[in-house]
Amino acid sequence: MTYRKMFSFVVVGIMSLVVAAKPGFAAGQETNVPYPKDKSVRAGTTGTSSGAYAYWVAMARAVQKTIPGVNFTVVESGAAVENTKRLAMGQFEIIHQTTTNSYYVWNGLSGFEKNQNIRELLPLMYGPQASFVRADSPIRSLKDLDGKDFSPGARGSTTEITWVAILNALGVKPKLYRAGYSDIVNAYQDGRIVGFAKGGVALDLPDALVLDANTRRPLRAMVTSEAEIKKVREAMPELTWVPLKVSVYTKGAPDILVPSFNITAQTTKDGISEEMAYWVVRAAFENKQEMVKTFQGGNFDWQEMIKTFPVPLHSGAVRYLEEIGMKVPAHLIPPEYKR
Repeated sequence: MTYRKMFSFVVVGIMSLVVAAKPGFAAGQETNVPYPKDKSVRAGTTGTSSGAYAYWVAMARAVQKTIPGVNFTVVESGAAVENTKRLAMGQFEIIHQTTTNSYYVWNGLSGFEKNQNIRELLPLMYGPQASFVRADSPIRSLKDLDGKDFSPGARGSTTEITWVAILNALGVKPKLYRAGYSDIVNAYQDGRIVGFAKGGVALDLPDALVLDANTRRPLRAMVTSEAEIKKVREAMPELTWVPLKVSVYTKGAPDILVPSFNITAQTTKDGISEEMAYWVVRAAFENKQEMVKTFQGGNFDWQEMIKTFPVPLHSGAVRYLEEIGMKVPAHLIPPEYKR
């Protein structure tokens, strides 16, 4: 069974889903913030085979029932790296983004043009970055990947950028196999590569692509040593390290620490109005339990997640979060925000 077939779901259209809201007020506290005058939003997301796409569709539905007359278009794309470029070109108003990319763009690193007009809108999900090799492989550490055929993640993805940087930080030089995830799974099952990195795996639930790869050729998660983690932390402070429940793949296996970034919805300072930002964030927050039903990776504590943001929030997001009593760190409040 291919990854696409295993993780498919019904979507409206091939490249986008347009939803139009009906009049009516959202549930929750009263507010003085009016509905937005801007009514059209294009959201650059991920591929339709990703569970994150279903989450975006659920968020579009939440916006639909919250903001009267809005057209919220969920557009399939190549995910964070492509989205970053298209946001800068004005092709999207909101994008699926990662905190690592945000850090790079804000500081002009890793080949990204410096842009300090970007603003985080809301947290979407965790983005753990695990790596796997054949269960019968003698490879026991990342250093053992030297000279081996290994995929750092889907071509052009933030996972690929992240894992190439991790391997470089450790001085590890595998023969990198660059392709889309369907081809990566086939290459692994055919024995052409010893393993691969996979981003966006749930911390305590099995990942569909990993299970697919495991059906024909059993695999195991790579353990990163304390010394390796320390070295990567020094080189890549934008990453966090989170516990992955490996027992969902290998019975009885202990939890391990894996690198992670967090995934957000991002816009720019002037990409959407403060009113639109307020109501989109409100729609997502008030409907988060319904959204989580489509993708378990969206189950998290908003207060804790926003602490990991490396760039400021949109002023409309700050207004809503403060309105509901959430503490917004000072460094996340943009200069244009007026109380």
